[in-house]
Amino acid sequence: MKPETKKDIRSLSLEDLRLFFTENHDQAFRGNQVYQWLWQKGIHNFEGMTNLSKSTRSLLETHFVINHIDIDQLQKSNDGTIKNAVKLHDNLVVESRVEDWDMNQVTSGTPLNNRDEDGFPEGFNKNHQTWPSPKAP
Repeated sequence: MKPETKKDIRSLSLEDLRLFFTENHDQAFRGNQVYQWLWQKGIHNFEGMTNLSKSTRSLLETHFVINHIDIDQLQKSNDGTIKNAVKLHDNLVVESRVEDWDMNQVTSGTPLNNRDEDGFPEGFNKNHQTWPSPKAP
């Protein structure tokens, strides 16, 4: 597959990963292994998934990419709010905010580059997304 047609493997759920492996004549538990590498160990390449065979890693490389993010800037306030400027794989920089650990919420999605007069890029949906966050450290 061409790189532009490969899907970011991190967009798949655990169930999707398990299905991918069964559809490719492998065991469903391989999906669990890959999920652990991505979300518990934070790996950024398939070669590092050392408990998978080389042929399995090659299969993943053929079908997927791992688009990871980099923290461009990090700020912590006295009230516990954490703000990040996160650079995505396509060099878009977005703001991510973790606030109010008691409510256990993460708010994210404000692009920081190419802003309009309101501070947002043209055509950007200015509504933030909120979802449950991991427990506070």
